[in-house]
Amino acid sequence: MTANDPNWAADGHGNAPTAMGTAYIYLKIEYNPSIFPNPPEIRLTVRGKNDVWDPRTSEKTFTCNPRC
Repeated sequence: MTANDPNWAADGHGNAPTAMGTAYIYLKIEYNPSIFPNPPEIRLTVRGKNDVWDPRTSEKTFTCNPRC
């Protein structure tokens, strides 16, 4: 990540940011506006996990957070 995004870097103590346990997408698009006058349309399909621990029921279950 740090090679593509200078904001995603370790702090002064060598601690790198993490995204463990979360879904994330890093998308970097470069295009030539003289060839493509409009920015590309981007569509994503994100699916939930089926092994998320639910402490309310003490079971692993499916989630499609943040909203179904």
